[in-house]
Amino acid sequence: LGEDASVAVYLVGKDIGKMLKIKNIEELADKLTQLKIGKIILSSKTKDYLLVEIGECLTCSGITPIVGRPVCQLETGIIAGALEGLYPDKKIVGEETKCIGGFGDDVCLVECRII
Repeated sequence: LGEDASVAVYLVGKDIGKMLKIKNIEELADKLTQLKIGKIILSSKTKDYLLVEIGECLTCSGITPIVGRPVCQLETGIIAGALEGLYPDKKIVGEETKCIGGFGDDVCLVECRII
């Protein structure tokens, strides 16, 4: 799939995330775990930033060979969308900076900027 598909999958994920209607950050981790997205760790949070680690990621764990780019746009979008639902007056920009199947990292890391 091309770059356009990656953006489309991210945006679909955002729509799914908004449907989760989380009430707090801790509930985000619980919902993602219930959806079996992976083992979720909220590794850092400030008023402007949230880091979410995904171990045993549903999309990319076990991918071989390593593809050389992040592949978890759906998960990134779900997290960003859930946060936009939690902070309706903010824009959330999610980016996957580590990826198990994409880069060979130990976890997938989703960095969300709260703007």
